[in-house]
Amino acid sequence: MVRGVGRWAPAVLVVATCLMAACTGSTGDTQTTADPTDATIYEPGDSGMFVVEPVPAGWAIDRAYEQEKGSGVYYAKGGDEDVSFSVLTFTVDPADPEIEAMRRAMEEGDGITPVEVAGHTAYRSPLTDDGKTYGDQVVWFARPELAVSVQVPWSSDVDVEALAASVHEISVPARDALVQATSGGGIPGSPVEALRGTVDGDEWVLSATLPATYPLTPVDDRRGCAVLSFRGESATTCDGRFTTLDNGTQAVVGGVDFVFGVVGGGEGTDVVLRQPENRDAPSIAPQTTVLPAAPGLTWFVTTFDDVCDRYAVSTGGGSIPLAVPAGHPHRNDCAA
Repeated sequence: MVRGVGRWAPAVLVVATCLMAACTGSTGDTQTTADPTDATIYEPGDSGMFVVEPVPAGWAIDRAYEQEKGSGVYYAKGGDEDVSFSVLTFTVDPADPEIEAMRRAMEEGDGITPVEVAGHTAYRSPLTDDGKTYGDQVVWFARPELAVSVQVPWSSDVDVEALAASVHEISVPARDALVQATSGGGIPGSPVEALRGTVDGDEWVLSATLPATYPLTPVDDRRGCAVLSFRGESATTCDGRFTTLDNGTQAVVGGVDFVFGVVGGGEGTDVVLRQPENRDAPSIAPQTTVLPAAPGLTWFVTTFDDVCDRYAVSTGGGSIPLAVPAGHPHRNDCAA
């Protein structure tokens, strides 16, 4: 189902619906390195993206993106994406007759209440989904061509007008950094040793690579990537792009089956390895570490005598499939 922005906004419904439906196409897909200096304080500017500051206790930015005709910043509480609010923007043509009709509808429509936001006349109205009201929004024009909408489902239990009063527009560097930090991308930095061990007297090394500018913002959800080296061979989780998802692989290196990767959650995060569809197999705890440069990430590695389908689960909420490497049969009945 698509959540609408109110019956009074037909001219901007397509753009706003796209934003609320988590459209893709953000600048996070590009291999650029944003400047972290301004982004760390969400410097005010004229990027067309708005953020809430200060963020209510327990809430944090979950994802930000920008597109040709708008931007969106989504907030989640305690990492739960089902409990959220958002600040969306979309550009319009002030000369479009439908925009003028929308303005009149906001001023005259039933159930729409005028409020003031940063010196602008704004309008509070219900959020609806298939005719059912599920929350509130406050909408205003920050500029004639730029509309801002703060949208709060009732399940979020925060005041929409208080949030609207706390938003400000950020600079272009801050926007670019925030998008990249929550959507992925970036140029690799120099690898550093994360873990080291031995198998049958031969030494293996797990090297970790982080984005060159990490963290970009107070919230940087990008995971790193890792290279496992053993007996003159290597395997890697690095694929040319940093993601915001937990990252891991299973590979036979130097004749030994290794499972390794990185998960979010930070110091104290537990990681266990399991076999799919084999509940009788015990969970295996790999060797883990947290690097000073990335306290929000936990790196893990272990070895197995048998090559078998496995997956990793972390207390940070991640679950990574670790299928057998190419050339090996898929099995779920390996020994521990």
